[in-house]
Amino acid sequence: MFQPHRVRPAPRCHPWLRGLLLLAIVLGVTLVAWAPAAQAQTDSLSRQRLLYAEAKKYIGQPKLLPRFRQLKTRLVGYPLYPYLEYQDLLGRVSMGEQADIDRFLRSYDSTPLAGRLRDKWLDYLRLQEHWQEYLRYYRVGASENRELACYY
Repeated sequence: MFQPHRVRPAPRCHPWLRGLLLLAIVLGVTLVAWAPAAQAQTDSLSRQRLLYAEAKKYIGQPKLLPRFRQLKTRLVGYPLYPYLEYQDLLGRVSMGEQADIDRFLRSYDSTPLAGRLRDKWLDYLRLQEHWQEYLRYYRVGASENRELACYY
């Protein structure tokens, strides 16, 4: 007599084991999906380092200023971008650049670069005898330059 083959139910595993297995699958899929993005970010950072090194070569070279500024605009999100902006502004401290200087001082106020640019700006204002502007930008105790304090 023929007896049908009886199908055994799958063994039940503990709920925590199922959760662990599900977590492993989710993490595996996430890592596989994330890896190309991480590589692209690393490639992007490596590229930015190269562009930054190139831009630094052009600092202080008036004939190459357009190339410097072109590279600088491509590095806006790079962590060392404020140094390029500082170098650019340092070479053109004048009343015509006051808006750019204000923007830099507001954006990077808590950095040493802002203090250095402020000192350079104050020195320019002193030499041009723009005393009202000098008083507006001077900060008591913010500068190590004692000469600037004498004009306050």
